Amino acid sequence: MERHLYSNIDINTAVTPFLRAAAAGSPDPSVLYPFVDLYEGTAVTDVLFCVFCQYSATDSEWWTCSRDKFRQKEENGVPVDYTAEFAPICAFLDRGIDPYEVWFRRCREKGLRPWLSVRMNDSHCNTEDASFLRSEFHYEALRKGWMVGEKYGYFHRNYDYAVPEVRRRMLGYLEEQLSRYDVEGLELDFQRELTCFDYLNRTDGCEIMNEFLRSVRAAVRRAEARLGHPVRLGVRLMRDVDQNRIYGFDAETWVREGLVDLLIPSPRWETNDSDMPVADWKRRFPDVEIAAGLTDLFLRNLPEMGCSPALMRGCAVRYLADGADSIYLYNFFQDPGAPDPRFDEINRTCGDLETASSLPFRHMVTLQDSIPLGSEGWVPLPLRNGAVTVRMGYIPEGRRSAVLAALEGGDPVSSDLRVNGLALPFAPCDRGLAEAETPNSYVPGNSVLYRAELPPDAGDTFTVSLSGPASLTYLEAEVL
Repeated sequence: MERHLYSNIDINTAVTPFLRAAAAGSPDPSVLYPFVDLYEGTAVTDVLFCVFCQYSATDSEWWTCSRDKFRQKEENGVPVDYTAEFAPICAFLDRGIDPYEVWFRRCREKGLRPWLSVRMNDSHCNTEDASFLRSEFHYEALRKGWMVGEKYGYFHRNYDYAVPEVRRRMLGYLEEQLSRYDVEGLELDFQRELTCFDYLNRTDGCEIMNEFLRSVRAAVRRAEARLGHPVRLGVRLMRDVDQNRIYGFDAETWVREGLVDLLIPSPRWETNDSDMPVADWKRRFPDVEIAAGLTDLFLRNLPEMGCSPALMRGCAVRYLADGADSIYLYNFFQDPGAPDPRFDEINRTCGDLETASSLPFRHMVTLQDSIPLGSEGWVPLPLRNGAVTVRMGYIPEGRRSAVLAALEGGDPVSSDLRVNGLALPFAPCDRGLAEAETPNSYVPGNSVLYRAELPPDAGDTFTVSLSGPASLTYLEAEVL
């Protein structure tokens, strides 16, 4: 199966500042090219442009769009002025230039595959009286009770896909955008957000969503007939095949019926999940492309959240060695006017196992950040009186590796800290775990960081245990 490196670009974070600067220059579409050209020469093969979160960046008859938000002066009874946010894209649209059409065409000129990406139930600004992100449909749904409800916390104002009007609007929008653009794929991003049903009180979510996916696939086939080439359908979900069913996402039926071409098990946002069961996805769905999803944050509750290239390579090595067909990057967008050298290195070195493993890489133990209410998730740390297994996936022959552990309330000797049953010579480590470009330490609280070289025969999987008074609050393996 062909290997890809996917990169998802969100709807406004880098797009708006780039368009603001570009709009100040020549009205020629070529001023938009740098937004695509920065991927030239990297390992990125497919660029997914998010055109919808709660509003549509592109013109739409189905949802509030950029032009509508630009003109809006009142929302939900609140005076608003969103001209600063939407003037950049409207400056191009008013000249008859659609930035997305330009970017899709430019992708092909540069040998990249352009995709539409749609956030299927975005939750941002869920308690504000008004928001630049929000469509007018939000207020109709709120009045009519078409949302999942208070018991779902942050997600309480997600649209309820059991409501036919919600599904009708989303399907209409997807078909509208497919009819407007020539793209290689359509991504349904359900990690923004998974809570599409009142799943604690109903059991028919999978049946409803299966029928919705059948309708989306039919719309994709109509687009293929119009365009004269295949249009792939991808879906971004959470890490666990079976827990996805609780939310209402039945990947097994989708694959059996040929509804999807690409499945993306992925963390949501809080952390870069270091132990997704990618091998299980590939075992269950050997004929569908499985892309392991990675995000730009590693651990939200630690002082330094950003991803270094070595950390990203560690994830890529683990998941490609586990059988993932491809790697998928979420929120590693860049504004060409303010490029991030870390992201450029990630784009160049995380596309295949040979490249990622040829350089130093790190494997930080994190956690599962999408867990259905009432279910258990993989949250291994902090750990006291127990063990956790670390799987790096692959270590090239002749490379040195080490384990770094942070302890709170004790030291390696008093806590009997062991690796594969061995009491290694752990020594205090006075450096922050982040690399040079990220100055803060990852060590949480009052913990002390210790480091020990791993024996040459330790392999790419090892178990760390402790039985004394300390808590293990951080764990990492590094390959030098």
